[in-house]
Amino acid sequence: MNRIIFAALIVVAGLFIAGCEEDPSDLGLGVQPGDDLDIFTTDTVSVYAYSYLMDSLRTDETEFSFIGSYYDPTFGVTTASTYTTFSLSASAHEFGDNAVLDSLVLMMQYENYSGDTTTPQTFHAYKLEGEIIADSLYYSNQTFEYDENTDYAGGVQFYPHPTDSVTIDTNKYQAHARIRLSDDLGEYLMAAGESAMESTEGLVEYFPGLVLTVDKETQPGAGSIIAYNLRAEQSALRLYYHNDEDTTSFDYVVGSATPRTVHYNHYGYAEASEDFKQQVIEGDTSLGAQKVYLQSMGGVRTKIVIPYLSQTDKPMIINDAQLIAKHQDNASYDVPSSLFMIGSDTTGTLYELQDSAEGGSYFGGAVEGNEYSFRLSMFTQGLITGSAKGNTLILGIPSEASSMGRLVLNGHESDSDPLKLKIVYTLAE
Repeated sequence: MNRIIFAALIVVAGLFIAGCEEDPSDLGLGVQPGDDLDIFTTDTVSVYAYSYLMDSLRTDETEFSFIGSYYDPTFGVTTASTYTTFSLSASAHEFGDNAVLDSLVLMMQYENYSGDTTTPQTFHAYKLEGEIIADSLYYSNQTFEYDENTDYAGGVQFYPHPTDSVTIDTNKYQAHARIRLSDDLGEYLMAAGESAMESTEGLVEYFPGLVLTVDKETQPGAGSIIAYNLRAEQSALRLYYHNDEDTTSFDYVVGSATPRTVHYNHYGYAEASEDFKQQVIEGDTSLGAQKVYLQSMGGVRTKIVIPYLSQTDKPMIINDAQLIAKHQDNASYDVPSSLFMIGSDTTGTLYELQDSAEGGSYFGGAVEGNEYSFRLSMFTQGLITGSAKGNTLILGIPSEASSMGRLVLNGHESDSDPLKLKIVYTLAE
């Protein structure tokens, strides 16, 4: 056992509550003594869990931008749309004498994806009618006004190829989407006056940006959501043109500080499975006994309650405690490499657990096989001594605003590998 933790537990041992009359089995612990030492283990401590809808998340200037739609048979349909402005790749650009548009291409470098990329997407690009303001806070449920009458992508049928490199004039480039936009938009950009081309501020006043979205997926199991790195080398709104002297191009780009945000639409989970809707939407928390749910993109978290340890009068010293959760088949969706866990006090305020402050190698949270485990020795000791802020834990998928994870976990009464708290402890004299 970690020496630091052991020392901390010796101090905590002085706080254990009095009374040794009851046998530990009276606490429902189902103890098993060690060979020579008074060390006991149990994994039958009462644990309750259920899933609930999250509040909206901040999605302004996330690392990646999400566009796409998929129909998850469990979680229903989710559509992701990106609202973005653009910056000038060079200020005070001039198109030259007798400049003529050749084409306008939206380039977006792939970062990751979730779902079935063999399903075509119907892609749309609309002009924003108002600015996205730099340094403002925007959330996953926010939308912005745009000109719905003019689709600069024309509803093109688009097949994502997130792993395929792109060859242009015999040169090979990192995988990225290339979607030709309307010549009308290209000519509009070329018609920008000197003030619009002098600075990005001038450009945004003239051209506030685009809404990039796709049609809602309608077939169960179909569709995908793509994470694009709009700041990457192969991302730009590239305008190809020629003038009296040359044939060339000019890029409108997305920088690290370029205002942008992502919107997630779950459509009220109308297409989700009945078990999901009964637990998460209708609030039947008893269904968490069999399975619970996690979803990023402003989706779903799980609440875990350990209700009775604070009622024991046994002077227990926790040597180790681990919460173990096993996931069910994740269909065609990637299994999250890790989960996060935080505490929720008696007022519902979230806080960092003392155990997690010891670092990931101690605290855990990474998936191994089909299992996630978290070390909660100090939290569990606090439940026994009464020093814990509360008996509730919150489980979720990291980077909820900028990841595409989903997961179904076994509940605390699952017939196979239930959610449980495994404790190793000693009884003080």
